[in-house]
Amino acid sequence: MNIKGLGQSLISTLVHTGKIKSPLDLYQLHQSELEQIGLGKKQAGELLDEIERSKTQSFDRLINALGISHVGKEKAKILASYFEDIETFETTNLDELSRVKLVGKTTAKSIADYLNFSENRRLLDLFKTPSG
Repeated sequence: MNIKGLGQSLISTLVHTGKIKSPLDLYQLHQSELEQIGLGKKQAGELLDEIERSKTQSFDRLINALGISHVGKEKAKILASYFEDIETFETTNLDELSRVKLVGKTTAKSIADYLNFSENRRLLDLFKTPSG
């Protein structure tokens, strides 16, 4: 998700200490948990701000950051253009994905498999725009 201040070393520490087990856990961290692993109050607060800010990145960058097999920057742009928003993207199916130009069967299956995993759906929910 390209979160400033969240490098490989910190991710390793968070995983090793059991603070996170999946990307979804990252968005549920509390300041006290970050302080428990050695971050100062200010650094922990800044990291939480950056994590929150990561929810507002462009749709194509979000798709790319999900780590779906066979989906890189270019396919993420194609998918973002085709589906326009998270709600439409997450409710798609294999048949619809197969109709997207330049998305082959292997990529379509990878995306469908990703979207069928409930924890991935909960992660996507974090990035939805609240309805008014």
